[in-house]
Amino acid sequence: MHGIGGTAVHEVWIVDNLMHANRGDAVQFGHQAANTLGNFYIGRNDMAGDGKNRVDIKEASNVVVSGNKLHATHCGATAVAFHDCPLNAAAIYNEIYDNPTGVSLPSLEVVCGPHEPVSLFVIRNDFHDLDTGIEAWGGGKHYYVAGNTYQTVGAETDLSNADLLDEDLPTAFAAFEAVYGIDIRQIN
Repeated sequence: MHGIGGTAVHEVWIVDNLMHANRGDAVQFGHQAANTLGNFYIGRNDMAGDGKNRVDIKEASNVVVSGNKLHATHCGATAVAFHDCPLNAAAIYNEIYDNPTGVSLPSLEVVCGPHEPVSLFVIRNDFHDLDTGIEAWGGGKHYYVAGNTYQTVGAETDLSNADLLDEDLPTAFAAFEAVYGIDIRQIN
């Protein structure tokens, strides 16, 4: 059903793939995993035409989605979904287009409870041809949304229900480096 997924895995890199027309998500990790798995890097892939999301991260820790082309869904799915309180999840430097929603950051607060606050990053992505660029809601999370570009996007962001929100790019870079130990300022 999904292109790539797992329930009891760690230290996974998914790089330089062409993933199209999966019945479910192109990549999914963490479904009901209670943050017992993690350390995923999903980079430089081309994902399109899946039955659900391009990337769907649920209860997983330390995830970076970077440098991907995430596009072409017509079923109402989101390009990147960080569901159910993943700990330290980031969408950085992606091109996201031709989807209803670019990045969705919903949560179930009960799952977040023991880990609050968690950090979610949406930094320097290129959003175009979307209904909504970024949407977020739910408590117990610190959102860093900064440096993104939007072209032909109905609503750039819907962050009205996001509690801890930083939209300052230097603050987002510093927080990313504090969480992941990597300075991403110079990445193009």
